[in-house]
Amino acid sequence: MSILRKLSAAPKEKQTDEIITLSIRPLNVTVTDNKSINDVDLDPSNAHEAQNRGSLKFVDASNKEDDIYSQEIPVDLKHIDFVLVHKTAATTDKDEDKTSKQLINMREAFEKKMTSEGLVIYKRKASDLVFTIIHCPFKRLCIEAEKVKLQLPLKDMGIKQTASGLIQSYTNKYLETEKNVVKFICTPFIMKQFHFFENHDDPDTFFMTAIRSLLVHNILIKCDIRSEIEKLEEDKEENIQLEIFEPDLIKVQSLHMKGLNYMLMKKAYIQCFPLHEESQLDTMYTGSILKKQLPILTKNYTEENDIRLQLNKEWTTMFGYQPIWKIRCYFGEKIAFYFAWAGMFVTTLWVPMVIGWVVFSYGLYQSFTSPLKKEGTEDEVDVINSLKRAFDNKATPIFALFMCCWGTIFLEVWKQHSSRLAFEWSVESFEYDEPKRPQFYGTKIVKDPVTEEEVWFYPYWLRAIKFFASGTVLFFMVITVIASVSGIIVYRVIVSVDFCPKMNGKECFLLTSVTSSVLNALSITILVHIYDKLALYLTEWENHRTQTDYDNALIVKLFAFRFVNSYSSCFYIAFLREYVGILEKDYVDTCHGSCMSQLTVQIMVLIITSMVPKFLIDIGYTIVRSVFLSFGMCDRFTKAAQVLTDNEEKDQVLLYIEKEFLKRDAGDITLSEFTEKVILYGYLMIFAASFPLAPMFVIGLCFFDMRLDASRLLRFYKRPVAHISQNIGIWYAILNFLNIVGVTSNAFLIAFTSSWGQQFNTMEKLIVVIIFEHLVFALKFFLAVLIPDESFSVNLAKKRKKYVVQQRFLMEEDLSKKQERIDTDPVDDLNKDTENVFKQRSGVEMT
Repeated sequence: MSILRKLSAAPKEKQTDEIITLSIRPLNVTVTDNKSINDVDLDPSNAHEAQNRGSLKFVDASNKEDDIYSQEIPVDLKHIDFVLVHKTAATTDKDEDKTSKQLINMREAFEKKMTSEGLVIYKRKASDLVFTIIHCPFKRLCIEAEKVKLQLPLKDMGIKQTASGLIQSYTNKYLETEKNVVKFICTPFIMKQFHFFENHDDPDTFFMTAIRSLLVHNILIKCDIRSEIEKLEEDKEENIQLEIFEPDLIKVQSLHMKGLNYMLMKKAYIQCFPLHEESQLDTMYTGSILKKQLPILTKNYTEENDIRLQLNKEWTTMFGYQPIWKIRCYFGEKIAFYFAWAGMFVTTLWVPMVIGWVVFSYGLYQSFTSPLKKEGTEDEVDVINSLKRAFDNKATPIFALFMCCWGTIFLEVWKQHSSRLAFEWSVESFEYDEPKRPQFYGTKIVKDPVTEEEVWFYPYWLRAIKFFASGTVLFFMVITVIASVSGIIVYRVIVSVDFCPKMNGKECFLLTSVTSSVLNALSITILVHIYDKLALYLTEWENHRTQTDYDNALIVKLFAFRFVNSYSSCFYIAFLREYVGILEKDYVDTCHGSCMSQLTVQIMVLIITSMVPKFLIDIGYTIVRSVFLSFGMCDRFTKAAQVLTDNEEKDQVLLYIEKEFLKRDAGDITLSEFTEKVILYGYLMIFAASFPLAPMFVIGLCFFDMRLDASRLLRFYKRPVAHISQNIGIWYAILNFLNIVGVTSNAFLIAFTSSWGQQFNTMEKLIVVIIFEHLVFALKFFLAVLIPDESFSVNLAKKRKKYVVQQRFLMEEDLSKKQERIDTDPVDDLNKDTENVFKQRSGVEMT
């Protein structure tokens, strides 16, 4: 009997409650041992036969209402790959009841699809929440790994990292956090050659937990419940009520894949997340609230194997390298690339910080010894004027020239370092093999020109129309930002003309310069929240084929808005304020000398206010929320901690899952963090001539923010899915764009805005701009050519890797030594097949 028929046969007054407790067919499977890749039979029809073998345990939850919540969930947390959460249906409203039935039946169809994909599910109820716990058998993970061409390490192919020089030996001894790390040569996983890979004889360690969750997430987002609906539509023997499903699920022309993302969008599930690996960090945090620590559930637990504890010791330290390799192994390449870039950004900023301090000190000395001090002025006003002149001195052009060259050096060095990381992590060809997004849909079927397979195609003209519409919306938002900046300018002019004559210099400065800068920062914060949601909707509407294309399109939209939002007021002060009249002749916006000091204050305020609210939210809100929610469950945790015994480990597992559920969702943390850091990078590059101390502020903020991000990810946030990435994506192009804009901007700042340029007339100023631009672009080109995109050692290592992999897979004498097999499936005899392959190849070569 199908799920749908069971639903229609249920009594009306108990239908909502009973729907939740219906069993999922095929029967749930619990792996009791991990013998080999083929111990788990994915065919539901062989369930009872497998049960008789003794290697599998089955739980039938179809008879009693509460049986499904009393299933034996895995005690070892490493066997829990993913968790889905939904609320129980308890409503009396007719419309809400109908919606609830739709969500219930969508979940039933989705869970049936999961089991047909080979996943094992368990359901536990806690208060008004239902936790769907997902375990993926080892063989199913291998099948998915082969589908996505996952790069896995080869056995006995470890490469020990050694220091290559005196400086590197010193840094490795005192600052390196990844000592004795062995890195392996990796190759795309192939089931037929399973025994060539590291840890092939131990299924528990063959896939890292991060990789397990990634593979399961790939399976879930491709669990298309449309196929379940189509089966019901084809069943014409009985009366099937399709209206209990979502209307867009039963449309013939429904092109979107209805997987996990669709279920989350429709609120069929309210959350989904992989579990953090158990750590003393959890027990210490829980113990501080409950005054009693819950026991560690992981078998054979040691502090040396506690990766989160080790990361917390090494990653959050104030001095030392980041453990990038461990970050990558636990959080995935996408997050690791962000922290690697941020670490290099902060490290390379030390030189600009020192030079900026030298320039500022020279200006400070020059301003206090200058004979420009006016007689009769107050000491406070004189000090403020001296500080203003300290930032704008004769050394400003030299600092601007240096920063423009530093930007090129930083990007070239990062490109080289990124290529090394991509090679070491075996992701250098990820975008070439990247699968399409489940949300992508086509309008017609065409033949792929490369593979000659039939694939869904989305017309370019339709995509162009959507891009044009998105651009129109973006232009409207830019106009909104300009209107906001104009309003703040009008406010400052009116206050300067009508109120400043009645105040002293200090009060006028605070009311005009400082207050307008704060108002501008507040407008930025408000508009950003509005535009972020709009950008997400537009990017999804554009229907991108791959996740990388989707991310790049979203990043471009968000940054285009942030660029105008963050820098428009600075461009006005730097280049337009002295030349544009506001309102009537009585209301003229002047800088009272040089606009460089006003620009310096604006940039300093924007740099600080762009990060301080984030710190308050991340630190204050996260801690308060965690403590509040934990106290909300304090009674439950306390009672459980008092009665837990060795025989009640399953209750401990449920408590651990509930505690993970209470943590905040990390979301796309790299998007928000990259945006913040790139905006700061823009302040450094575009307005370098105005604020020599900017590198010092940015170093302090980023240094603290990176440690805060590490603590959030390890302690207070749910574990994000370990997504793979080849590099930092389109962020590199954006950084290069900021470098180019910075050259032109600093050229005009030096010639038209700085006090140094006031000695020239307009024609001479234009000549200065041309000379500065050409000199800097020539230096940038020379540096880009001088620093290779890929180091010689990485180039050589790639050739070596290609040769070694070929030898490993093609040498017959090596293959003949590999007699152990995990199972006879997918081929009966690996050695015979490989021998036949070599014989065929030898025959071809001889002929």
